[in-house]
Formats: sequence, structure tokens, C-alpha cells
Amino acid sequence: MLTRNPNAYDLMSQAQQDQLEAVAVRHRAMAAKAYEYWTSVIRWVCDDYRIGRPDLVGNESGWSTYLCERSSDAPVWVALTAIIITGLHRVGPEVWQSAQERLSQGAEMPIYLAQRQDAEALFAQQDYRRCTSDLCIAAETFLREKVWASLPSTLTDDVRSYVEQASIHNYINKFFPALLDEEHRASYTSEVRNGLRGLFESRNKIMHAGARDLANHEICVAHLRAVRALFALAP
Repeated sequence: MLTRNPNAYDLMSQAQQDQLEAVAVRHRAMAAKAYEYWTSVIRWVCDDYRIGRPDLVGNESGWSTYLCERSSDAPVWVALTAIIITGLHRVGPEVWQSAQERLSQGAEMPIYLAQRQDAEALFAQQDYRRCTSDLCIAAETFLREKVWASLPSTLTDDVRSYVEQASIHNYINKFFPALLDEEHRASYTSEVRNGLRGLFESRNKIMHAGARDLANHEICVAHLRAVRALFALAP
């Protein structure tokens, strides 16, 4: 077989062919999983959700929008056309070194960062309702994870249960600030806290009351800013 081209069917039984195909398919899945892990680490190090994600094709035709007079169909106004060219994070030697260290350790991006990047991708797609929902999940996961990790092992089950079941506003206003040192506590401003409270209020009204007016570009920009400020305070 080593002197022939691959897939020498005439030299193998059907059972052997099936066995080799099964091995190849299994390793193809392993390779795909390894590649996705690698790109996720690069997204993590660069903090850029776009890396390794497929481009979305919009409905833009390249033509401007024309306003025409109804009876004659004569063009009266042609809208300006803006072509937006986005840039990606530049990957330099320090990024490769950091990525190599995390890959060698088998480290994975914290789930709250992955959730925030998913929200950023939804924001880019102008899916503001789902962006708000995913940002809430990311913020709540971050807050609860940091607080739970700080609880002493000697804490009684009743007290631990109280903390775990507390409302998210207790985490924003009491539990999380208590973890911060003086420098980070000064950065945890009322603007950040109000931004987080506004995020959760928007999510609740969108999900439970169908408040579509709370899911728009400007509000989501503020929500993204609040969550990024929160993550920057990781104790």
C-alpha cells in the first residue's frame, strides 16, 4: 500500500476501508476542535470577538438609496454612501507568546468573556435584544463567579446558600465591591454600577414585557461599556 496512491480500494476489504474511514473521520473532528481551541485562545489574548469567526454578508448592493418623484419617477435625492473598512487586532510577538503559554497550559477562555464576545458579535449584527440578553448573562456569571470563589471553605451551608440565592443587585451593590482593593473600588464608580443596573433592568423589560424601545444601538453601546468596565476590575 505504501507504493500506491491513497485509498487503494483493491488492496483492502470493505471492513478495512470502513475502519480506516472511521479513524479518519474521528481525527478530522479532533483537528477541527483543536483549531477552534487555538482561535478561541487568540480571541482571548487579543480580546477581539471577530478573530476566527465567519464574515456575515449583508444586504448592501453598493447602490445608494434614491428618492424619486411619484408620477415621473425622476430622482430627487440620492443618499450618501459610506463604505466602512474595519480593522482587526494586530497580532505581534507578545500575542503569540501569551497565546503559546495559555495553549501549553491547556487554559480556556473564562466563560464570561466568551459570553461577552458573543454579545459583541450580536451587536455587530444589530441584534440588540439578544446582545442585551447575552451581556446580562456575561455580567451575572462574572459577578457570581468572583464572589463565590472568595467565600471561605468554613462558611456554613445556610450562609453560602443565602449568598448564592441573593439577587443580582446585592452582588452589584454589596458583595462584589467588598472584594475590591482601594484602587479598584475607586474605579467602581456610580456610573459603572448604574450602568449594570440599567443593563439588567433593560433585559428584564425586554424579555418579560417586550420592551423593544430598550434594544437599540445607543443603549447597547452603554451596556457594553458598563460590562467592559466591570471586567476590568477583576479582583
